[in-house]
Amino acid sequence: MFQALLRIAQSYAAIHDLPHEPPLPNYYYTMLDLPQGDGQTFEGLIDCFEPETPLDRTLIMAAFLTLLWGGSAGARPIFVLTAAGRGHGKTTLAALIGLLFGGCLSFSKGEDIGVIIQRLLSPEGLKAWMVLIDNLKSLKFSWAEFEALVTALTISGKALYIGEASRPNHLTYFLTGNALALSTDIAQRSVIVRLGKPTHTGDWFSSVRDFIIEHRLELIADMQGILRRKGVPLPQHTRWGEWEDGVLAKLPHAAETQQLIIARRGESDVEAAMATTIEQYIEKRLKAHGYDPDQQRLRIPTDMIAEWFNGATEQNQSVARASAVLRQMADEGQLKRLAKAKSHKHGRSFIWTGVAAGDADTVAFERRSKRS
Repeated sequence: MFQALLRIAQSYAAIHDLPHEPPLPNYYYTMLDLPQGDGQTFEGLIDCFEPETPLDRTLIMAAFLTLLWGGSAGARPIFVLTAAGRGHGKTTLAALIGLLFGGCLSFSKGEDIGVIIQRLLSPEGLKAWMVLIDNLKSLKFSWAEFEALVTALTISGKALYIGEASRPNHLTYFLTGNALALSTDIAQRSVIVRLGKPTHTGDWFSSVRDFIIEHRLELIADMQGILRRKGVPLPQHTRWGEWEDGVLAKLPHAAETQQLIIARRGESDVEAAMATTIEQYIEKRLKAHGYDPDQQRLRIPTDMIAEWFNGATEQNQSVARASAVLRQMADEGQLKRLAKAKSHKHGRSFIWTGVAAGDADTVAFERRSKRS
């Protein structure tokens, strides 16, 4: 009988007790009926938190709604919960979001990706709607395997006692930490939410927790109602356009909030900040040698560029290492005026192109001053 059912019964990608909005294809939802939502219960829950700005309130709403949103796999940004110091409730907010949706899986930075996938494919892991990496303290958070996991359409790998297994990647990922500095890839995948200093009473957490447990269905109904609204047109779209139309556009001050998200991505991108510092340093060195860094196109030897790279970053990298880093930054578009020379005809070098260089000929750099 069991083998016969495997052959003829309908197969589902996943089973959940809460519905997505809109419902995901090939998902089986055990909860069919919800109360009529009027939005007031969800508004009351959001009022329990202390955002740094009114637009951060919208971002907290978006964090809750993203878990319920039935968008494409791998189309959800990372939510980075941060604040100006300790005791602002970053971990608490993540925990309460997880409570509403049946809990979350917590991992540590740099944990073996194979073990993470095993946990995500375990019977308990399959029930989770969110993943949390809590209390980051890195000067620059960069993790290539995690970046790939966020945008993967399907999470596949070895499941214990089963073998090869997979699940659609409709998870929402959260990070918490103070004044986080992010790699470019992480920053461009993130929505940064800043929390203010709370004035909570001693029983605040237990009262909010009990409120969520008691009103869980009303909260889901309110959120479902928001996601069914017609969204406002946004002036632009980023790589997260589906999420922006499906979630952000349904919330108050959507356009202003989108601009805040974009601005904070730039502020948290430590690699972009370093690229700006490097180019500003090179610009000063060129001026010190009597060149016009805005009007000229210059071919600069790699050993000189490496020397300036170390001066700008206060490092002591070899010429080969500094050259490799700069080439990668140029290829990724972080450096705007510096690029690796395509030909070694004149020796290994980089090309500096001034913002107003136009069709100017390339000039070989020569030391003209000892002020460098």
